[in-house]
Amino acid sequence: MQIAIHSSFGVELDTMREQPPKSLKVTKRDAAVRQITAAIEAFWQGNYDISVTLALAAEGMAEPDGGSLFAKQIADLPPGISRREWIAIVNSERDWLKHPTTDILGEEITIELNVAGYAIARALRRWPEWTPPMSEFKLWYMDYLRKDFVQPQVDEIHRRIDR
Repeated sequence: MQIAIHSSFGVELDTMREQPPKSLKVTKRDAAVRQITAAIEAFWQGNYDISVTLALAAEGMAEPDGGSLFAKQIADLPPGISRREWIAIVNSERDWLKHPTTDILGEEITIELNVAGYAIARALRRWPEWTPPMSEFKLWYMDYLRKDFVQPQVDEIHRRIDR
């Protein structure tokens, strides 16, 4: 059976779609892998809001192990900030997307590539068995970090030394 898709956003959709399945049976691991995979696909399309939401939902599905990227980041508290305040800062985009509150970030936010990438990295760290898209993302992300974060910091150190 096919159904016609009509958009309430003023977009004409000529596509005829098949009726979706009536149910989906998944394990926690399978659901997390599906969410991370969808987060990665959304990331490549620049849909960082979807990417952050799905990746951090998958991260939250894993058993706490104390060794997550988030746990490591939270352990390094900046001076003068409480643990609770630091957690709110680190999770600010996630919480803005997840909850009705707008008091910290306002009515509109800009989600940067590095925030979405870090959200996926947090999720990947919690799930040890990876699919090819997960491995591909990791390779890209490590290269991105090296070129866009580490190398500029190294260059700045060299500039300071050369003065």
